[in-house]
Amino acid sequence: MYFIASDLKKIKHQTIELIVSLFFATSCLLLFWLLPTEIKGRSDIIEILLRSFLFLVVFPILYIRIILKKSFADMYIGKYKYTSKTILPIIFAFALGLFSIIFITQSFLAEHYHLLVGYLSIKFQVFLIYEIFVAIFYLFFVIFSFGFVNFITKEYNQLNKIFPVIVFCLLLMSFFNFSIKTVLIVLLMSLPTLFFRKIVNVARSIWSLYFLLLILNIIFNTTIIKLSL
Repeated sequence: MYFIASDLKKIKHQTIELIVSLFFATSCLLLFWLLPTEIKGRSDIIEILLRSFLFLVVFPILYIRIILKKSFADMYIGKYKYTSKTILPIIFAFALGLFSIIFITQSFLAEHYHLLVGYLSIKFQVFLIYEIFVAIFYLFFVIFSFGFVNFITKEYNQLNKIFPVIVFCLLLMSFFNFSIKTVLIVLLMSLPTLFFRKIVNVARSIWSLYFLLLILNIIFNTTIIKLSL
């Protein structure tokens, strides 16, 4: 009976910790979304970057360190650890990403990007600045979703499999105006992350996921520009 009581107490403690952590994660997301996001100039862009860094990176890290008393490496932000178990998921994720790019650029979803394509195709410098800007947000989104959210749900297998991906999709939606087309685009863009769920936990690093998504994003934007010329 003592062991049963100890197990129940442990489960209760884990559940309370999960609820508090999810409330904290939700609060960070709401603060990220609800503060003004209208971009009118360079200073506004810097403000958005700082706000994203604060709510998606700094606050989660402080929560892990101060409240949960865990190390910085527990969020898988450390060095990439190579393992042969990640090769096949990487191949599947990259292939799925290319399939998503082909589908988006060859279907009715491509209409959503006409304005973006016209702007990015003017100069290479503009395209490069845009990719760097998106890369920073990708990094913040990956750290929050597959670093922080992945960490606080890792003891709950079913929740851990899908919840970080859902959070990542919701963060991606902040790039778009809400519509049926944008939802489909975000879902297609997020498909590779389903295969990378295993890679993040096995390699204990988010960097492989981040660089794959970054490469796929560059290929995607380059493809829609080339198709529109």
